[in-house]
Amino acid sequence: MVSDDGWTPGPWHVETIVEDEDEPLIYGVCHPATVCNATTVCNVFSQADARLIATAPELVEALEKIVAGNFNCSPHQRFTAAQGVAERALAKAKGQSS
Repeated sequence: MVSDDGWTPGPWHVETIVEDEDEPLIYGVCHPATVCNATTVCNVFSQADARLIATAPELVEALEKIVAGNFNCSPHQRFTAAQGVAERALAKAKGQSS
């Protein structure tokens, strides 16, 4: 299950993978079509990081809409600056930036 861009398509969610007194908590970022403790997008020790990572598909979708959208924004410079930020973020998410 991979998108045209090479990543696991969203939406993603967070589940606790390891919850043991002898082990640190591990949070898995998972796709709903998989078994989270067997197949994860990634595992992290911070729940906040896991939540941030899990929002990636939605953030990419929002940025794609901003970049492709036709807005009647005023002033034009504000939109141009926002579009530049969105384009750089999309490139980074798609592994197209250095």
